[in-house]
Amino acid sequence: MSQAAQRRNKLRSQLKEKGLDSILVTDVRNVSYLTGFSGDSSYLFVTAKNAVIISDFRYLQEIADECGDIDSVIRNSTESMIKSSAKQIRKSKVSNVALEGDSLPLAIAEAIDTEMPKVDFVTTSSIVEKL
Repeated sequence: MSQAAQRRNKLRSQLKEKGLDSILVTDVRNVSYLTGFSGDSSYLFVTAKNAVIISDFRYLQEIADECGDIDSVIRNSTESMIKSSAKQIRKSKVSNVALEGDSLPLAIAEAIDTEMPKVDFVTTSSIVEKL
């Protein structure tokens, strides 16, 4: 098991302790820490059983090379990160999603919440950094 996979498992344990179903990791440093991905402009959605890196076509090969142990979603150029993330969250059927309150701009958090009014979003502080 890779070091990144071990980190994701620790994150899952933290989520479970806090009663959270999933987390949308938006801070590029935290995405890298949890996946080994060296690019930017990407989010990571982690549930109890799955992890999906959400990015765009520029990073297709880089994700394949650096993150072969997790699923990936390459959004098309007309779809925003928010819409692509919302699709993944809906697909997972989770009831709540942790957001990184220390690094996620309020406008993006509000846009995510607007996109999925039936999902409970919970702001967290330094949940990945404390790993």
